Parts: sequence; C-alpha cells; structure tokens
Amino acid sequence: MRAWIKSLVLPAFFVFLAMGGCARSGEEGPDGSVEKYHSGSLFMSIKRDVPRVIYIDARDPSGPLSVTPEEIIDAIRSENFEITDSPSKAGYILHINIIKDGKVDPRVFQDLVRAGYGGEANFSGSGARALLADMILVQRNVPTAKRPSRERLQNISARNALDSGQTRVGLLLEGDDAPANDRLFYSALAEELRNVLTPHSED
Repeated sequence: MRAWIKSLVLPAFFVFLAMGGCARSGEEGPDGSVEKYHSGSLFMSIKRDVPRVIYIDARDPSGPLSVTPEEIIDAIRSENFEITDSPSKAGYILHINIIKDGKVDPRVFQDLVRAGYGGEANFSGSGARALLADMILVQRNVPTAKRPSRERLQNISARNALDSGQTRVGLLLEGDDAPANDRLFYSALAEELRNVLTPHSED
C-alpha cells in the first residue's frame, strides 16, 4: 500500500476496530443466494469547491487491473464525476484492492470482513465461494482557477487530503462449487460508491 494511503487510513482504521461491526445484506442473484457484507464506510462530505474529478487505482492479487470494471465506471459517471488518468489533477482518489477470491468457511469470512480495511485476509475452510475487497476514497486539494496559489500543487501527499473513508466489502455465494461472479461483485462495489458520491451531502 502506498505510504500516503497508509498515513490517511491507519488512524481511522484503529478507531473503527474499537467500534467493531459488520453489516450484512442479501439478495437473489443469477447464481443463487448472495450475501453482501461490509465494515467501515467511504462516506464523506462532498464539498462544492473540490472538482468532481476522480482517479481510480484498481488492483487484484496479480497487480493493477488493465481495465477498470464498467460497473465502477458507470456508477461514478452517473454521479456526474469525470474520470482522469492523472492523480495530480483529481479531487478524489479511489483505491480498490480486490484481495481474495476463493473457497472459505462463512464464519471465517465474516470475521475477515469484520477485521476491516487492511485487516487479515487469509481464507480457510470451505462451504462457500467468496470475494473480498478493500476500498479507500480520498478527497483532496487540487489546483483550481479560483485558487491560483495551488497551481503547482501536483502531488497526492497526505498533507493535501481534506477527508477520507475506507471500507472492506465482501460477497458470499452459497456452496463450494458456486462460480466466481465478478460482475455481481463489481455491482456491489458500484452500489457502495453511488451511495457515497451522490451530491446530497454537499456543503
């Protein structure tokens, strides 16, 4: 994990550990019963003077994703955000780390989600197919025409961060033989992002 992300996440992470908690929801998907879990939250105040420009860093265990999932792209654009390939120009930085995909004991999986962002992520046992991801959203200062003093602010260090939120999201599919369902998983991540990026929280 990048050093600037660590410096933003760790204080809030330990506060969350003290609070504990793991939210659960369920629905019927094309491959049967699906249970979604998450701990933590990406929620933050969406400030009017921060450009609605977002940089996405999406990874899986093998490294950076060559293509950002379309569900994530659609969710972000539906909330009137522009996507950039330059983090120095972004008002928001979104880091998505797809940690694990495989068989797991459901009780072990719930504990892993409950551990929160950056926590242990070792699958063990059997009984279900699961996907696990950590996400962080950072809101930051960027150069703007109204603030010419920031014209040369071309970095994403922690000192430029205004706010941040982090969450661990998990998807549980019944049965050891349940197929990996990436589309459903990305849809769950997209739903989380829509809830956060909707402009109802602007100040």
